[in-house]
Amino acid sequence: MYVSHPLIREGAVESRAYQEAVVKAALKKNTLVVMPTALGKTVIAALLAAHFLEKDPDKKVLVMAPTRPLAAQHAERFREFLALDGPEIVLLTGQVPREKRGGLWRQAKVVSATPHVILNDLASGLYQAGDVSLAVFDEAHRAVGEYPYPSIATRLDCRILGLTASPGSTSDTIEEVCANLGIEEVIVKDERDPDVAPYVSGFDVEWREVVLPDYYWVVRNLLLELLRERLKVLKAHGVIGSASVDIPKKDLLSLMEGLQREVARSRRKDLYPALSAVSAALTIAHAIDLLETQGLASLHSFLQKTAAKAGEPRASKAIKRLAASKEFKRALAMCRTLKDRYAEPKMEALKEVVMEARRGTKIIVFTQYRDTASEIVRTLNEIEGVRAVRFVGQADRAEDQGLSQKRQLEILEGFRKGEHNILVATSVAEEGLDIPAVDLVVFYEPVPSEIRMIQRRGRTGRFSVGRVVVLMAKKTRDEGFYWSSVAKERRMKRILRGFKGAGQRERKISDWGS
Repeated sequence: MYVSHPLIREGAVESRAYQEAVVKAALKKNTLVVMPTALGKTVIAALLAAHFLEKDPDKKVLVMAPTRPLAAQHAERFREFLALDGPEIVLLTGQVPREKRGGLWRQAKVVSATPHVILNDLASGLYQAGDVSLAVFDEAHRAVGEYPYPSIATRLDCRILGLTASPGSTSDTIEEVCANLGIEEVIVKDERDPDVAPYVSGFDVEWREVVLPDYYWVVRNLLLELLRERLKVLKAHGVIGSASVDIPKKDLLSLMEGLQREVARSRRKDLYPALSAVSAALTIAHAIDLLETQGLASLHSFLQKTAAKAGEPRASKAIKRLAASKEFKRALAMCRTLKDRYAEPKMEALKEVVMEARRGTKIIVFTQYRDTASEIVRTLNEIEGVRAVRFVGQADRAEDQGLSQKRQLEILEGFRKGEHNILVATSVAEEGLDIPAVDLVVFYEPVPSEIRMIQRRGRTGRFSVGRVVVLMAKKTRDEGFYWSSVAKERRMKRILRGFKGAGQRERKISDWGS
């Protein structure tokens, strides 16, 4: 059975009661929809758009997404769903010249865009906020801080729909998102809801422990000693209370930002040693992360780059001192020797998971780092029958060129057609992109973010029971990251179930234009 509506293409949208219930609620109030990937948030946006376009044909629907590929994908999906002529659905990003954007805006019924462009053009008067009857904020959890979403919402006088897999794991963050978008109602749906369950097959999650060999711990202890020395300096300067090596990296980042602000404000030279120590501590903490979550090869590459940076004329004292230490030199030498002598334990575990999968299985492997993605592709393609391909973002990095939007779409189409059977992806494949459904998702390392965990998992279990395997190095940060994401997701769901939205502030829709 399909949705029947004058502005929905015949046979384009399957009728699902839970989606139609969300649309009915969102017609009346500014609504934040919290649903995992693959439950059809874009379909809900398109159905709601059809209602608003029918009700007020002289106005537009504005759909915003954080990245160009995601905005382009939304434009394409709306063309599939809505019975509109091609020129009535337009894509506006920074790649479209300003002199063309005004004309495209005027001819459009649906505008899919990146938020920075919309904010700039609204501020300059190129577009009129009053032209919009419905604004859709995809990946709505970004509506915090200086991101353009809050500023855009305050300029609009229309119905607002927010879409996200998770708006955050604390009450404060969720309330900030809702307040910034003028949300009056929060609707939470997941695979366990009775009206959703008939449409999903679910997934099984297995976390597979990887035991690291003794030589890993020798290298780790060298790095911990380097970290401990820097933390002692910070404690001596009174900027931290303990020199424990368990200090979270986010605390070091906050300390760095605070010291930089204070030095810029007061020019206190006595803080320079502390600033130098925290800079080195962050470098070492990242090295430990790489060792525990990626392996010796990744650590070796990072230490080599650090040593090379220390040899540059403008290198900081912190880096020079770090690279000159005996612990650093020994760790680098051990990595150089051991990385070619022994197989990476986590890479071997990944190969086992892939070889256990039945022939014809489509797999996504998620990893944090591009270097690791390249190594995974190289290793897996040595297995008979495997056709793995790397899928990363558009940004160019040092010694690593990003993928153009065209190339990204070609890779996804090749994966869909079976030209590739394993997609090795960084975070670009987590947020919204229309990745073909797969049978198996592998996390090369756990992630501490509940949003990213939900987004990664959502790539499986759409049409048949899927499988999620999380590789976890035993007694390392992997374990902490995994349980952190689990706890955050539980907390987020607990908060949302009782959350009333920002409606208690009694702010009316019309107030958002003032």
